[in-house]
Amino acid sequence: MSVLAVFSSVQAADDYWIDVNFTRDSTMWKEVMPPLSVVSTYNYQCTLDPSIEYMGHRFDAAFGRFAVSNYSYTPYNVENLSEQFIYAIRLHNNATSFWALPGTPDVGTIKINCICGNATSGAEINLQKYVSGEGTEAIWEDFDPVVKFEVPPHNYSTTSFVIEKTLNLSGPCKLRFKGPTLKNVHIFAVTISKNANSALQDNLMNKFEMNLKGRSFEIKADDQEYTAKIFNSAGLKIVTLKKGQTFTFVSPGVYLVQVETAEVTFTKKIAVF
Repeated sequence: MSVLAVFSSVQAADDYWIDVNFTRDSTMWKEVMPPLSVVSTYNYQCTLDPSIEYMGHRFDAAFGRFAVSNYSYTPYNVENLSEQFIYAIRLHNNATSFWALPGTPDVGTIKINCICGNATSGAEINLQKYVSGEGTEAIWEDFDPVVKFEVPPHNYSTTSFVIEKTLNLSGPCKLRFKGPTLKNVHIFAVTISKNANSALQDNLMNKFEMNLKGRSFEIKADDQEYTAKIFNSAGLKIVTLKKGQTFTFVSPGVYLVQVETAEVTFTKKIAVF
């Protein structure tokens, strides 16, 4: 038996497409990441297999509890100094590491809570967008102009840095952080918000009814003519539906449904269990 869950706009969490804090949201990282293995007293880490997609995320990086160069400590969340970060994604300093996020529609801003692994030298990581291909054969490119996160040296401070970039993209897009050239960067939290247009369109979803019987998916919308595109968690389009057509899902997962009418286009996340 399959179950369809539509992420409702009335939920506060629906202001964001992605909102992950590896310390606060412990159940999230336990599901997304493979088990941690103890390497030393303060550095629990695992190398993530880039050929495997963990709930929409793809990695060639490391995840765990880290110490920065010559200085062992857990940094504070600069936005909430009562909270300390324990776990992080570490993008290592050879410019080949990356962290690819699940396919996300209508991105407004992307914010990261991070720290450079060096006390005196900063690091830079680029945000890239997916072009084509799958898995380890996927092709990525920089934005134009380049979207770059410049992470300052930690200067032996226990306070992490918050860096935010405004993108205001339309339609589904898969994003990834490309690792730095010189110094490690540790990312403790990531938030991707909806753009203003997407937020305004949410109430229009009430005119459309999404139904799943077995694995057969259908959108009902009275007198509304529409075209619906369904994307998987990697951001790849898997089918286009017209009014009255159905689609049979092969496997459970999180999908994006982009509905286009003559007047408006909006996107919803659905989860098929």
